[in-house]
Amino acid sequence: MKNVIIVTIQPLEEPMRLIDIQPILQNILNMLSTTMEIEGSIIDKEYNLLAYTENYLKYKGSEVHSPFIKKVFEIGEIIVSKPGEMPICKGCRFQEKCPAKIEILHSIQHNGTPVGSLSVSSFNHADNCLIDKDINAYKKAVYDTTLLIESLLKQHSKIAVIPYYQEMLKTVINHSSDSIICVDQQGKIVDYNHQAKHLFDHKELLEQRISDILPENRLTKLISKQFDGKVHTKINNRKYYVSTKSILWDQIFYGAIIYLTPDHDHEKRKRHPSYYIQFDLDCIVGQSASMNDLKDKIQRIAPRDSSVLIVGETGTGKELVARGIHSTSSRNDQPFVAVNCAAIPESLLESEFFGYDEGAFTGARRSGKTGLIEVADGGTLFLDEIGDMPMNLQTKLLRVLQNGEIRRIGGNKSTKINVRIIAATNQDLLQLVDQGLFRKDLYYRLDVIRLKTTPLRERTEDIPELAHFFLDQYNYRFNMTFDSFEPKAMDALKNYYWPGNVRELENFIEYAINFERGNQITHGIIGEKIDATPVTSEMTLKERIDAFEKQTIEEALSTYGHDVEGKKKVAQELEIGLRTLYRKLETLGIS
Repeated sequence: MKNVIIVTIQPLEEPMRLIDIQPILQNILNMLSTTMEIEGSIIDKEYNLLAYTENYLKYKGSEVHSPFIKKVFEIGEIIVSKPGEMPICKGCRFQEKCPAKIEILHSIQHNGTPVGSLSVSSFNHADNCLIDKDINAYKKAVYDTTLLIESLLKQHSKIAVIPYYQEMLKTVINHSSDSIICVDQQGKIVDYNHQAKHLFDHKELLEQRISDILPENRLTKLISKQFDGKVHTKINNRKYYVSTKSILWDQIFYGAIIYLTPDHDHEKRKRHPSYYIQFDLDCIVGQSASMNDLKDKIQRIAPRDSSVLIVGETGTGKELVARGIHSTSSRNDQPFVAVNCAAIPESLLESEFFGYDEGAFTGARRSGKTGLIEVADGGTLFLDEIGDMPMNLQTKLLRVLQNGEIRRIGGNKSTKINVRIIAATNQDLLQLVDQGLFRKDLYYRLDVIRLKTTPLRERTEDIPELAHFFLDQYNYRFNMTFDSFEPKAMDALKNYYWPGNVRELENFIEYAINFERGNQITHGIIGEKIDATPVTSEMTLKERIDAFEKQTIEEALSTYGHDVEGKKKVAQELEIGLRTLYRKLETLGIS
């Protein structure tokens, strides 16, 4: 029987209040918090905090901002997207600096009258990203939970035994990123989520015993109210963490919720969600011979961990190639950490790469900091503009590659790491080696496999596909409806020399969408943009590229200013390092 609910009901003479079912409310909140990885609270109409998670109490305390809850009673639901800054926050003790990142609150009603509120909150950036990414799922979980509480109140009853709340579980567990299995006190499976179904190859798991699908003897302790922790198991030749949450009522054990998490650093994924990317080779646009050859090479080298050096002009998509390698490799469920070596100030590079321990230097965080190399452990570290890495950091990076371990600044112990290095540059590294600006031994460590990105002028057959790709992107971004290019406009794009490569083509499309009046990109607008670019047919290729770079930098300087702060903004806008910008100002003769 799929839905297992055991309820004993005894009628009461008085209508039930929230405080009458306070233990049940705490159990419900614990279940919601655990499965959705959020914090929460339940407050009654007298503004008493009846149920709460530990972190909620830690960050917000037991004092309730009653005007806020009163507003929830009035309108039913509030989403606090900017805690501490919204008008309703006025007068709260956290108005200046609220510890919450986002909150969802919903009223609890009995016979049409608000009797309390349920809230869920996140207090860190990673959980905020998870909630913000699928806000409707969290809203539905909150709403369904309030319905469950309201149904308990409507019974006018005292509930003596509630082993588990099956209907709520169905809603909540299917939104968890973990595989979740619910078992009764004998270890028989009574429910599981979509992820668990997929993990066990869509087998029917209901009524099976947990020992049938996780047969190791040491896993039997999971079905016990004394167990607290996690153990390892192997499923489909992959290691998983197995942890459990007991379901108790009046200290009687009625079953457990079992979580199966892939054995990579789950906490790291929560702290750094942006480093776990979704990408495939179809995201690299182009069907020319050179692009198909590049994609073929990516597929051939991706399964192994050899270092890769990607060379090519600015704007040819070197980071996309690195993402393609990572996503096609066996590391695709691990972090992809991209670092622009020219964009981070030299004084901060070492601490950014290696991290530091508490007290390492003046101004260091009390808890220390995890370096980017350590964040990338198990995955891929992409070093863009590697030619701009200072010599002292090159030496330390070489040591990491040789020894496979790092040591934080101020630390006294080394940590083993396992990363694949992919580097990229638009410079001639061998020339830098000859000039004494790049270590020869590091160069040969990086240049194991070399991939070259093709300039756009050498694959003009890809221009129509790329142009339509960017047109669709900016249609969506700007809510426009451009559907095509005039044939002459497309011919102009194919005949242009593209010193700025794909990045410049994207700029052209964005420019055209801003100035076109109809629903088609015309030759006139494209011609205006081409005419505004100071490139003549007498110029050499290098002269054309230099002219494009000079115009782009001068336009950015006129926007942001020629002072130091303005140049910092220019470097950020152009995605180059400040040192690289100063070098270009000198070589291009920009005053």
